[in-house]
Amino acid sequence: MREDDREWHDSFKPSWGPEATLLYAMPSAIRSRDDVVTQPTRTLRDSKLRLVSESRDVRLAKFTHTPSLTPSSLSLQKSRTEITVEHGIPFARTQQIPFRDLANAVGSDSPMEKSTWTLASILFDDLQHNDLARNPKYEHRIRKQLFSGFWALRCAASAQKAVASAPSAEERAIAHLTANDIVKACEVLIEAKDFRLATLIAQLPADSIMAEDMAGQIHEWRKLCVLSEMTEPIRALYELCAGNVGICDGKKGPVEDQARTFVISQRFGLEWERAFGLRLWYGTYAEELIEDAVRTYRDDVLSDEPIKPTPSFTQVTSREDISWGLLKLFAARKD
Repeated sequence: MREDDREWHDSFKPSWGPEATLLYAMPSAIRSRDDVVTQPTRTLRDSKLRLVSESRDVRLAKFTHTPSLTPSSLSLQKSRTEITVEHGIPFARTQQIPFRDLANAVGSDSPMEKSTWTLASILFDDLQHNDLARNPKYEHRIRKQLFSGFWALRCAASAQKAVASAPSAEERAIAHLTANDIVKACEVLIEAKDFRLATLIAQLPADSIMAEDMAGQIHEWRKLCVLSEMTEPIRALYELCAGNVGICDGKKGPVEDQARTFVISQRFGLEWERAFGLRLWYGTYAEELIEDAVRTYRDDVLSDEPIKPTPSFTQVTSREDISWGLLKLFAARKD
């Protein structure tokens, strides 16, 4: 018999004992796994009980306790799923679960999942908390109000970072507006003694009359070559008052009269959430629906909007954020 065959024949084969205990042998010269491996995530932990001999030790090990990998939302779904056997085949029937219950089941340690279920609840759940929601005349207003508050909170963190790094009062005002914080935007402009802009911003969101008047005023400034005397943040604020949240057209001509054309979202470094928020709060009128803002942003993305609705964890523009997918599904129901 060859030497390696003899060693295999004389070896102690690992086997399972009572209570999922693994019995295995190691040469006595090798220290315990617990002496070598100190990570708390190791799969097996050696017992202090062992059989010691001159050539090898027989040791006992058990699996360490690992946390459950089942998310709480899936546990809720399992609790509301009935398993039956039909013609010898298991069949699962899940009761309808409101998205708000799934959102409530998710803890704060999973903010992205919780945000997704919350958005789904706002868009698709029945509005039960308000009697007015039973009247279709008011349901879209209530749903839009809930969605607007949710989206403002979602944009708040990135807007605050932009405020902290903004070099001028007007850019700070724009950053506040990207989270629909009109009050703080006005406070910033008042502190900078820009009372004219503060008065206009206080009237946001603009109605059709204000938007048309501001668009006409900007057109006159362009003809009179006044745009070159304004900074880009000031021009952007006037464009928001006119309901334009996309391209800010400039002016060609002599050097002293030139004004650069720029895209507002790109110029001020917005993420897609805040770029969409501009459409929701200032690119559509108050009486318009969530779906109108979704269609506006969708059309802009297909034409000249460089900020695509990609997830924050990737730069691949072909990927779409799940929240944008939910918004498109919601808008498609009314198409």
